[in-house]
Amino acid sequence: MFRELHWATCKLKHTLTWLKDGKVHIDYRPVHLHTLTDEVEMIPPKERIYCVGDDNKERRFN
Repeated sequence: MFRELHWATCKLKHTLTWLKDGKVHIDYRPVHLHTLTDEVEMIPPKERIYCVGDDNKERRFN
């Protein structure tokens, strides 16, 4: 069972990967919830909803 989470209270992060010297490296950085300018408004993240399986029921992955 998946928990319901609110985007503003959970820790959002970007996954970064790169290849160096033949090895794959994985790291993370926080998601910025603000813009770099006052010329545009911030667009809040949306919940990802997927249809999986033969029943075509929506599944929410947090």
